[in-house]
Amino acid sequence: MARPKKNQVVETADVIGGTLPENEPLQMGRGDVALAVSLPNGIVFNDIPKAGGGFKTIKFAGLNDSLRGQSSGILVDGGQALCVRLPLADWEALKSIHGKSELFTGVDGCPPVIREFADAQAFESAKRGGEFADVKTGLEGADPEALGVNSGVRNA
Repeated sequence: MARPKKNQVVETADVIGGTLPENEPLQMGRGDVALAVSLPNGIVFNDIPKAGGGFKTIKFAGLNDSLRGQSSGILVDGGQALCVRLPLADWEALKSIHGKSELFTGVDGCPPVIREFADAQAFESAKRGGEFADVKTGLEGADPEALGVNSGVRNA
């Protein structure tokens, strides 16, 4: 995506919960939608129309954003998600522009990495039900056994 223009509005979706212990739940407002975001590094959409003309940028935090600027840390393993709130109008615009992307449809039978929930309670119910365990981002480590790699000794 192109670099945002100097006068472009930038909005970051508020994290209102998640599968990680440090995620504190926040309240949703009227006209908000809850989204589960399972991206390790987040994403920025800078082509969302705003009321009155022009465009605005919407940022979704990634699971590992808390490590930004840190000299050490542990990357979050797969099967996790952040619950973020976004105004319904922005979500509808985002879906109409990017809704056919693999981010929103999933790949190879895996759930999408950004998906809608009715509210934060529905997200919490999905979390308790283990619905995020099968989410794949494409950055997970490979299983050598599944790939048929022999762990034999190499000759020097």
